[in-house]
Amino acid sequence: MSREALAHAYTTIASDYDRMVEGDAWMRRILWDRYLHLFQPGQHVLDVACGTGLDTIFLAQHGLHVTGIDVAPGMIAQLKTKIAQDHLIDRVTARILAIEDLAALPPERFDGILSAFAGLNTIPDPGVFAAEAARLLRPGGRLMVHMMNRFSLWEGLMLLRRGRLRAAMRLPRQTERTFTIGGRPVLHYLSFAQPTFRQHFAAYFTLDRCYSLGCVRPPHDMTWISDRMVKRLATLEQHLRARWPFTTCGRFFILEMTRRVNVINQT
Repeated sequence: MSREALAHAYTTIASDYDRMVEGDAWMRRILWDRYLHLFQPGQHVLDVACGTGLDTIFLAQHGLHVTGIDVAPGMIAQLKTKIAQDHLIDRVTARILAIEDLAALPPERFDGILSAFAGLNTIPDPGVFAAEAARLLRPGGRLMVHMMNRFSLWEGLMLLRRGRLRAAMRLPRQTERTFTIGGRPVLHYLSFAQPTFRQHFAAYFTLDRCYSLGCVRPPHDMTWISDRMVKRLATLEQHLRARWPFTTCGRFFILEMTRRVNVINQT
C-alpha cells in the first residue's frame, strides 16, 4: 500500500494507540530490559516506526538521546505531546519520516537503532532497511528489530480448536497477511527469524541473539487461561524462547545485531 494510506491508517488510531497495546505491556517490558543492555546513557538511538513513542520516551528517561521517526503524522503528534509533558525536548527529536526515506538522514550518526512491534513488517523488502541501518550506524553500533512472525503456535492451536485444520496448516506458508488498522486494510509481509537475518541483514550485521516472544505465553485476549497459568507459561517461555523450534513459533521474533566494521565496503 502507499505510504499515504499507511500514514492515514495509523494516524486514525494514534490517539487510542497506547490503550490498544496495553495487553502486550509484558512484551514491551522485555524489550525495555534488552534496550538497557544494548544501549548506554548518552548514546544516540534511532527509533524507526516509533508510533506514539513509548520506546522513545523510555530511552530518553534513561539518559539516551533519541530520534523517533514515523510515517504517520498523528503518531508523531502524540510523541511531541509526550516530549513536552515529560520535559524531554533536549533529548528527543520527533520527525515524520517513512522507513523507505531513511536515506534523508546523514551516515554514521547513531550508536543504536531499534524498530519494534511490526513496523518493519509493513515494507516489502527489509533488505533496503538493513542497508540504510548499516549506513546510519557507527561501526560496532547495535540494531534490534522486533517483527511479527509468520507462524504463531497459539494462533495455530486456536484454529485447530475450532476445527480449521487447513487454515492452521496454511499459517507457516503465508508470506503476506492483511490486518485492519484504522478501518483500512494494511498489508504485512511475514517471514521467520533466521531466514530474515540471512536474506536481509547478514551482509551488514553479525547476529548476537535471536529469540521469540509469545511462543509459550498466550496472547492477552485468551482470558479463559488463568492468571496463574499465564505466569507459569511466561516463566517457561524465558527458558525456551531462544531455542529451536520455539524461535519459529512465537507471535514475534527479535534479532539483536551488531554492525560489521567493514560494512561500507560491502554496500
